[in-house]
Amino acid sequence: MSTTLLDLKLDRAFGHLDVNANGHIEHDDVVALVARLVAGFRETPASPKAKALADGFEEFWQSLLIAVDADGDRKLTPEEWNLGMVRAFIDADSGFDRHFRPAVEAVLRLADADEDGRLGFEEFQTMQKAFGTRPKEAREAFDHLDADGDGALTVEELITAARRYYTGQGGAAGDWLFGKIG
Repeated sequence: MSTTLLDLKLDRAFGHLDVNANGHIEHDDVVALVARLVAGFRETPASPKAKALADGFEEFWQSLLIAVDADGDRKLTPEEWNLGMVRAFIDADSGFDRHFRPAVEAVLRLADADEDGRLGFEEFQTMQKAFGTRPKEAREAFDHLDADGDGALTVEELITAARRYYTGQGGAAGDWLFGKIG
């Protein structure tokens, strides 16, 4: 059982990507998550935002296979995920920006339905729902991330929070990206 804060966050992220909950992350899970996000924001699969999202996740998936799939079976176990994420995206210089950020940006651009560079709570909640975050946790996450209390989160604030969440830098908002951990 994972015990460090980073392990707990990575375990939750594994659950987000294991869409079919079979204990492995596979390409079909990534495709299903993209479809869930696209449907949640009522985009067509052929829209520019949906295509950017699919491309970002495909690039991320290929990076994951190279960095994380220790046995080459194209299925990521929780152990491969946690060890590989630390090695490839946390310990490696700029691993997040090179491999993870394009997918994060694509999700946030899709979630910014009105294209104002900010996510209101409804946009944020729709995004969180696609990742399997419960409504109460989405509300808690939003409230912690909205440090200035203006009722919106900028795309850049969310990218920073995602970087902190996935790289273990944590602290304040970064640990709350998907609600309370632990």
